[in-house]
Amino acid sequence: MRYRPGRMRLNHTQLVLLTWVLALWVGRPRQLVLALDATQRRDQVVVLVVSVLYRHQAIPIAWPVLRGQPPEAWLPHCRHLLTCLAPVVSRATTVQVLCDAGLNSHKLWTHIVALGWHPVMRYQTHITLQTGPDTPRVPAVSLLEGVGTYGVWEGVAFRDNPRPCTLVALHGRGHHEPWVLLTSLPKAQTDPSRYAWRHWIEQNFRGWKSGGLRWQRTRRLDPQRTARHLLVIAVTSLLAAAYATRHEDACVLGRSPRYLRHPPPDPVPRPPPRVLSILKQGLILLRACLARGRLWARVWLRPLPGPDKTVGLRCLTPQGA
Repeated sequence: MRYRPGRMRLNHTQLVLLTWVLALWVGRPRQLVLALDATQRRDQVVVLVVSVLYRHQAIPIAWPVLRGQPPEAWLPHCRHLLTCLAPVVSRATTVQVLCDAGLNSHKLWTHIVALGWHPVMRYQTHITLQTGPDTPRVPAVSLLEGVGTYGVWEGVAFRDNPRPCTLVALHGRGHHEPWVLLTSLPKAQTDPSRYAWRHWIEQNFRGWKSGGLRWQRTRRLDPQRTARHLLVIAVTSLLAAAYATRHEDACVLGRSPRYLRHPPPDPVPRPPPRVLSILKQGLILLRACLARGRLWARVWLRPLPGPDKTVGLRCLTPQGA
């Protein structure tokens, strides 16, 4: 795997990772949720990671490694990553790209929409929205009615660079400030809880460092060597997710995962709350299989619904309103 710092180039090996994820998916994926985020190592190496969000975990599929000192511009690399990955995904698949407040660029939004995908970006609470041609422009947060409420509105955000969009505002109990999200999805297809999945990539970064993969112990600071190291981490994360999926599906059915050699037919009951993460479960299973000298011949990926952050909250915009 060759990566030259400063060149916006995606290795073919990383494209194979996304193809591998889609090949392991049970059936054709109707929805695919990606997260775009960054992590760093000793302020000298910054890794921009595109990950597939899956069962409270994130499977890394592409990453450029940048030098942190002096810092490089991130957005050109982000746009290039997504452009290279787009041909791998079927146009029949609805793809959402979750971005934190640090990546809520208008250029990145426009680029994601041009690919036929849907950005889900978090903004500051003071942004404004106009919900109709004859309605006044108001701050997005003013559409809420305090803590414990949420709503979904269609309109045009921003005054200087008008942007048709769907706005999600949610203020959960115990949260210091509300979420203010913008997406290009129609209101009827917008899930107010979907942005909560972005926190799964934080779980993934913890798994890299203190959750079993021990990236925090490496002394590699050269971008090229770091990129090769991350390829090992990405393949391990993907295999761990697939092995843990087979194990959880078997446990729900009351069978041993050793003898569940094909994906069970839908619907499969939701597994009980897990004690260990998908990554840790998968690492334990992989080590056990390697100790016996025999890996499982068939593994798969089957997504599960994420957490519903709207439970106990009052909806201000019921469906059809």
